[in-house]
Amino acid sequence: MIKPFNPDRWELDLAEKRILYLSGEINSGHAEKFGIGVVWLNAQDKESPITLYIDSPGGSVPAGLDIYDMIRHSSAPFTGIVYRRANSIAGVILQACATRQAMPNAEILIHCTRLRDVPIDDIDAFVRVARKGQEIIDAIYHDRAGITQRALKKLNREHNPISATEAFSLGLIDEILWPQ
Repeated sequence: MIKPFNPDRWELDLAEKRILYLSGEINSGHAEKFGIGVVWLNAQDKESPITLYIDSPGGSVPAGLDIYDMIRHSSAPFTGIVYRRANSIAGVILQACATRQAMPNAEILIHCTRLRDVPIDDIDAFVRVARKGQEIIDAIYHDRAGITQRALKKLNREHNPISATEAFSLGLIDEILWPQ
């Protein structure tokens, strides 16, 4: 029997089916909620796969790296599916998944860390932190997708979304989910 959609319960209904959905701008609240979900799913069953649907414009690098770490720490394997977009740190999160997939019209955007609303007094400290974060992100893309530093610099500068087909050819995804 199909239950009626209840917006207050849909996340629990999906979690019971071992499905997580990451949408909107990624922040520390997302990371905390996601971490709790991964711990709960692993407590239920450490071997059955977890499917992660991604539709995000990106967001906080530290929060995104927290989510990345939780996926990598999970005993249960993750399949990441880009539903519409995996921009910025969301594309990095996708790289944590054992299997990386995208819908045919999905896009992935890779770009350099950006300065936003940083007081002038804090710029030097922020730049050091941002550079360290960028080094971690670049290493993840290099290790998981095999993208060279030169290619990463080019992608970072272009700031253009990459189609699912381009993402596949670059090694950012393992498969394009073509319609049946």
